[in-house]
Amino acid sequence: MPFLMLGLAGIIQQPFDAARFSNYDLIEGLFERFEKDPASSLNFEDIWLPDFLFSRSLHVGDVYRTGLRLFVLAFQYRDAQLSQQRFEARCKDLGNEIVFSEEETTAFRSWTAEQVSMAQNSEPKDPTLQLRTKFER
Repeated sequence: MPFLMLGLAGIIQQPFDAARFSNYDLIEGLFERFEKDPASSLNFEDIWLPDFLFSRSLHVGDVYRTGLRLFVLAFQYRDAQLSQQRFEARCKDLGNEIVFSEEETTAFRSWTAEQVSMAQNSEPKDPTLQLRTKFER
């Protein structure tokens, strides 16, 4: 499985059996595989990139692919190894290393909508711990 090690964390770059997360099943398959192993965990994290790197308006849930140099630079900024001024100055030379992924954006939005729907429609695991709504007394 292709991933980049950063300390004790790894970054998944693609699904097990494809080049991109191009559909719901690839994302769901990734989670199913990790959930089988109680010693592993899968988390979503983010990095910050300056607006000038993006050629289109941004929306929550958009998926972008970055080159390794830009990613490492953003990770260094996130870990306070670079000042914002130095980070942004170095980003200006790496604008060609970021690409919007339409198919992965669509796939992740579909997967997220399904996860929210399943959570909303499932019974609470322990009803005594369920939060009350403002209408309940």
